[in-house]
Amino acid sequence: MGVRGGARKPRRLTGMTRPFLKLFTTLFACMIEMDHLRIMLAKEHDRSSSRGSSLTMSPSDFLDKLMGKTSGYDARIRPNFKGPPVNVTCNIFINSFGSVTETTMVPL
Repeated sequence: MGVRGGARKPRRLTGMTRPFLKLFTTLFACMIEMDHLRIMLAKEHDRSSSRGSSLTMSPSDFLDKLMGKTSGYDARIRPNFKGPPVNVTCNIFINSFGSVTETTMVPL
């Protein structure tokens, strides 16, 4: 079928084409936003790693960062304050230690 005497009419978006276009546009926008977030996080990581080598974080700052200021953590109060004591277990692994001689031992 040929077109007589002029330009073709533009095709209208109907049926499944319109929802597909909306979905594609939304996914594309999400991909751009995720890439932007990835770049910002990488920059923040680079800044914090270059700072972290020269500055040490205080225990309070570390706990604030770990627990969040809104978590209600208070170092002055033990966990489960009004309840039974909390059992804490700890494993210690010793990689190596120096030579042991009787002459260098400290008497108890």
